[in-house]
Amino acid sequence: MMQAMFAKAFGKKADAPSKSLADLRINNSSYNQQIEVYSNEQKEIDRADAAALLLVFHDVLTESFFKEIKKSLETRKKITFAHLTAMGIETSYNATNLSLEIEIKPELQKPRILTMHHQNNTTLRASNRIQPSDFSGYVNLYSILNTSTTLSAPHLKLRLDGSLNIHGYVLESTANNDGEQWTLGDTLLTYDRPDKLYRYKTGDISTLTKGFQDNYSLRGISLTKNFFMDSKLQIKPKANSTFTLSTRSEIEVYVNDKLSKRFQLDKGKY
Repeated sequence: MMQAMFAKAFGKKADAPSKSLADLRINNSSYNQQIEVYSNEQKEIDRADAAALLLVFHDVLTESFFKEIKKSLETRKKITFAHLTAMGIETSYNATNLSLEIEIKPELQKPRILTMHHQNNTTLRASNRIQPSDFSGYVNLYSILNTSTTLSAPHLKLRLDGSLNIHGYVLESTANNDGEQWTLGDTLLTYDRPDKLYRYKTGDISTLTKGFQDNYSLRGISLTKNFFMDSKLQIKPKANSTFTLSTRSEIEVYVNDKLSKRFQLDKGKY
């Protein structure tokens, strides 16, 4: 269109510059990148920077097709649109939008991966993390001095709670002193199997509660599966992500790296 207007006004076509920057568009969508394009002897833009396109194709083409394209592009500084089109990638220059238009067939596009996993932002490096100790423990001591307006003397109440870890077996207990004698509180022995996500407990086990239910301590044995032992497992995925399909596509849903379902979706926003 611009060439036609220029020819009508000045009686000849406008000469394209020997080198310029063009906005890259793939399948009618902006790729937010500019690519150097070049004109031929007839002053028509018909080729682009091969190295820059190779980096783009690495991210958008299937692995097998990219290997074919790489063989042809890695030895060239510039690649013609006709050569790309012959290899199956429709390429043209839009003089109106000053953009490089590329059309890639759906079967040649690399599948997009939309993760619903929360990334754990940690400042710790693996080499700096402290490994679990074979032997560790702690003891806390609490004291309360009871006073009253009566003539009785004030008395001191004590409370102890502690934990002892020996090769992964963790013993927890509490003890109370009312000023006259000691009484043993809840005692619990815990052992974890992170490889199986199992947690074994024996002793005074607190019951699970919801809402305003009371908590009770029962003596017994407990076996539970604790998914929080593996920080990589996603048990509460976020559900506020959107994606857009430019063509009808096959969708595969993976849960913890295992294929859950496969189905087809029409183009559109989801």
